Amino acid sequence: MIVSNLNNEKTLNIQIKKGITQMKLNIIIIFVSILSFTFGCNESNDNCNNGGIWEKGNLINGEKNGEWTFYNCDGYIWKVGHFLNGIEHGEFSYYGYYGKFNTYHKKKTEHYKHGKLNGEYTHYYESGNIISIANYNDGLQVGSYIFYEENGNIYWAGNYENGKLVEVIEY
Repeated sequence: MIVSNLNNEKTLNIQIKKGITQMKLNIIIIFVSILSFTFGCNESNDNCNNGGIWEKGNLINGEKNGEWTFYNCDGYIWKVGHFLNGIEHGEFSYYGYYGKFNTYHKKKTEHYKHGKLNGEYTHYYESGNIISIANYNDGLQVGSYIFYEENGNIYWAGNYENGKLVEVIEY
């Protein structure tokens, strides 16, 4: 696994710790590079304009695989999700400010299967209570779609078939 920071000119910035000579550092870099190349897997970091990390995760044969973490340029986590051969596959959770800017929290969670929404999609209030829950199958909305007031009372619900609203339930 290689961890590096690249600036806008795509040059490698390495901070040499006290006591390590340049020669020792070069040997370590060569050794880690050979291991990384041999196994076809390394960690990728893309950077924001301010030099911070934008995304971080594992690459296998140049494709995103496993858990990836995405950051905004303030350094806060924006989303965490799973990939399989470069395609969204598994749970994705999104974070950020909602309403007030003094509370950073989970905003929504969605599930993917082979790049398409599949499973439960949940959106949250700043308090952590649920705003809405929907379900997807192969990228199309199916089943119930429920909206909640912040106190937990349902204020709207509907049913979907193959991405189309087929029933509205009155509350």
